[in-house]
This record gives sequence, structure tokens and C-alpha cells, in this order.
Amino acid sequence: MIQIKNIATIIILAVTVLSCNSQAKPNPNIETARQGSFKITADESFKPIIDSQIAVFLSEYPNIKITVDYKPEAECFAALENDSSTRLIITTRDLSKDEYYNLKLKFPVGIMSDKVANDGIAVIMHPSAKDTMLSRRDLKEILLNTSKYKYQAVFDGKRQTSSLRFMLDSVLGQAELPPNARGLDSTKAVIDFVAKNPNSIGFVGVSWIGNDQDEEQLSFLRKVKIASILCEKCAYPSYKKPYQANIATKQYSLVRGLYYIVKNDQGGVATNFAKWLEQERGQLIFKVAYLVPTKMNVFVEATEVVR
Repeated sequence: MIQIKNIATIIILAVTVLSCNSQAKPNPNIETARQGSFKITADESFKPIIDSQIAVFLSEYPNIKITVDYKPEAECFAALENDSSTRLIITTRDLSKDEYYNLKLKFPVGIMSDKVANDGIAVIMHPSAKDTMLSRRDLKEILLNTSKYKYQAVFDGKRQTSSLRFMLDSVLGQAELPPNARGLDSTKAVIDFVAKNPNSIGFVGVSWIGNDQDEEQLSFLRKVKIASILCEKCAYPSYKKPYQANIATKQYSLVRGLYYIVKNDQGGVATNFAKWLEQERGQLIFKVAYLVPTKMNVFVEATEVVR
């Protein structure tokens, strides 16, 4: 009887050890929140910050593989609906009600979205520009070619990018590209164009020129001037640059959000990355890139008012 009990004990211990070993070595062919692969389609105007987010995330989750494709914003939404490999997009707007319900019909396992940061559209001008204090009305007249300022307006894309859509919706209030606007291949192309053409004005995401500690962005800042935009909510007339504090308080007039949208993931690797953007490390990376995190309170330095 004692011998039988000893054998039973040995069997139980062996099963326990095998069970523990099985849990310690997960099957690499099964996707979990910590291992697997997925594709992100992201707004191309946020390439520097998204590259940084992915690099730090992968250092924490080495068993995850991410493929990222940078496109104009309109193409990100097209990929979300039509590209089965795209499980997460990063854009400057959330889904409309119609878009949400259409996706729910197509992908019933779930659609998840949220805003993770606020960003500003920076207005850049040639270094020789004399008047760099502008209002939204000035910008509208420049784009419509009815202004005393005869500038060629340039955007970061030949198709509908987020910067162009924001200016059309928020400044012009129309859907068509005005005749006095031109789309270039990239944000870098906009910066180079404005640096070489005195009669030009460009519109780029602040994450490309906001970080004066980044050598590449510092080189961009040496090429152009950043315009100050009239604060529409201030008690007295003042002009603001797209600094973090001004974006955070909405005293800078050209502010937009940054959103993730996840489809068909069922709590897997894409959901893990999306939620990571909301947590401390992801939020601090947004802060370092001169965006304003929306999921945690962070200190942003106040800046001098330009009058």
C-alpha cells in the first residue's frame, strides 16, 4: 500500500512538472497578446513618432513582429476596410457612425478605437518671411488666393492627407483642394520646398519639427521659420506657436487628435500595441515627440506669448 502511494505521488509530481514546463514554453504557432505578428497602416505624417513607438514596444515584446505601411490618411481607412492584413490604423480622426456600423457588419468580432494624443499643424515659412504672425482668416485667404500675401501653399501629399483634410475641414470649410495649393511627395519635400522658395507656405505635423533635441528635426528648424497663429480663445490678442503647452490648452488654433482603430483582433497583438500606446511608456514617447498625451497627466512647459 505504501509503495502504491509513493508511485501515485511520483506520477502527480511528474504531471505537475510537465504542466509547468508546457506553460513556460508557449506554442510559437499560437498568437497571444505577447507573441504573433500584425500589420499597422499609419498616417504618413506621423512616421517619426510611430517608428519610435514601435521600436520601444518591440524591445519589450521581442516575440511580436510588426509590419508598418505609411500612407495618406484616406488610404489608411481604405486599408482598414479592404486589406485583411491591416488590423490597426493610426490616423487623426475617429470612425464616423456610418463607418463604424459598416465595419461592425464586416468584422463582427470587434472594432476598438480611442484618442491617444493631440497634435498641431505647424505653419512653416521661408527664413526671409517678414510677417510670421497669421490668423485662421489669413490662412483661408492665402489658400483661396484672395490674400495680400501671395504664397504658394504646399501640403505633405498629392492625395488627401490628414494635414490637407484638417485645413479643408477646419479652415476652409470645403471639400475641394483650392487652386492655390499644391501637394508634394512627403513632409520632408514640403520643408525643402519652403526652404528654397520665399513665396511659399507649408503645413506639416508638429512631430516633424517640434523636437529641438533631435538632430534631423533641428536641421529642419534651421531651414524654415515657424509661424505664430492668432489665439481665438485668449482674453487679449496674442499669437501662439505650436508648442506643447499651447496645444494642450488649445490656445494654438490648429490642433488635431491622434487615434488608433483596431479591427478583428480579439485581444491579440494589435490590441496589446493599442493599449500600450495608452500606458505610461507610450504616453511619454508622445510627450518626447512634442505631442500632448491624452491618457495621462504630464507636465508641459509654458511658453512665452508672442504678441
